[in-house]
Amino acid sequence: MDKEIENALELGEGQRIEFKEKLPSDIGNTICAFANSEGGKIYVGILDKGTDKASRVVGINGVEDATRKAKQAGENCDPSVPVQVRKILVKRKRYLLVLEVEREGSQNRVVPVSEIEHSVRTDIIVGFDKEPCNEFDYKTDFDEEKFQFFMNKSDSSAARDDIKNILRSLRVAESNRKQVIIRNAGAMFFAKDLGKLHSHVLISCTRLRGTGNEHITDTKRFDKDLLSSVEGAMSFLKEHLNLGYEFPADSMRRVEVLEIHQNALREALVNAVVHRDYSNKGEHISVKVYDDRVEITNPGGYMPGMDIENFREFSQRRNPIIADLMYKAGYVEQEATGISRME
Repeated sequence: MDKEIENALELGEGQRIEFKEKLPSDIGNTICAFANSEGGKIYVGILDKGTDKASRVVGINGVEDATRKAKQAGENCDPSVPVQVRKILVKRKRYLLVLEVEREGSQNRVVPVSEIEHSVRTDIIVGFDKEPCNEFDYKTDFDEEKFQFFMNKSDSSAARDDIKNILRSLRVAESNRKQVIIRNAGAMFFAKDLGKLHSHVLISCTRLRGTGNEHITDTKRFDKDLLSSVEGAMSFLKEHLNLGYEFPADSMRRVEVLEIHQNALREALVNAVVHRDYSNKGEHISVKVYDDRVEITNPGGYMPGMDIENFREFSQRRNPIIADLMYKAGYVEQEATGISRME
């Protein structure tokens, strides 16, 4: 067998490799996605049987027609994407087609608006939380204590299952025949040292005297993992906000309450974690406590289709795996209700 094919089968599908049994009609989506990221190779003529079974080379007929369609799909991107096509004979009159897509320079390819909207709806564009964390070594970087803490929070009946199976069911891991590949979402929850892998994934908390940014009295950074960062930020808020008292209607005893309701603060923090744009590595979630207000900000604008008129009801998730994990751990309730719970 050709050496390149052997290497591709051994590596399996990933961020820069995809297998197709035949040339699909929407091959342009994959070409544009590769051009918008780091480039990659699409092997047409390989039957992918999933993570538990070996992929198999089957080849395709009509290689000239497939070549023409692949190049045309690249030209239909805006701007057009050059597609290098090679054919490898694998059996009599059947070929493996290798489509190679490169990212040119540092400029991202622009995909037509109609295709972006379609990709968002069908989850073709891979979000940061779904991408593999290539620097994560499962044997040395996976923190079983953090995993068990999460499982206890989620109160899952799957806790007795094999850890790797649970990680796959949570969609934070994929595997080939050689190793477990942890996705970024998994690293953000279960890495021993998240700062080593993603130094931008943190919550920065600051207490300022007065109503401006001139006088800082306390700062803390929380970057061990997403769950502990939310808890750490909540502790910071409790430490620096004033306490008041309420008398519940069904009790004669007073109860302590923060000047801003704790549920509203937690909801704002969790929303910041779930909806931030983690592909922006130059910024982080910021919590600022002033004398007259609390500001919680995160990198990331409106999602496609969202605007100031409909954001209260809009439920498109930027990081679906992170959102699911937060839901399982009890930090998120039903979708599109966060704003109303903060009011």
